[in-house]
Amino acid sequence: MSATDELEHYMTACSGLRAENARLQTALTEAEIHLKAARWVLEMDDPRLLKALQTIERLIAERDGYKALAERRKEALEVLEWLPEDDGEWAECPCCGSAKLNGHIPDGCQLRAAIEEEGK
Repeated sequence: MSATDELEHYMTACSGLRAENARLQTALTEAEIHLKAARWVLEMDDPRLLKALQTIERLIAERDGYKALAERRKEALEVLEWLPEDDGEWAECPCCGSAKLNGHIPDGCQLRAAIEEEGK
């Protein structure tokens, strides 16, 4: 093995060790967080624990709701990109299939609801 090959071999090994070290550091940080959370739970009394768990559940539900809203907005914007300019012709809405005047979204369409929700 030449010196260049050996150096390349060691550099590859070092790169792998750095990646493994980063993974282990992340796992250690997560374990420390879990340990702190477990200690916090053990130090709490029942009513405080119940209230904390309810708060966590509420926050998770809110987060999921915001994620769903963001996804609907993203889909609405993607559909809007494909809407043609108003040329006075009738066509089908790409979202709901209702007849529409090109460039305008039908009133009962989910796309319109998502756009109006975004405006709030």
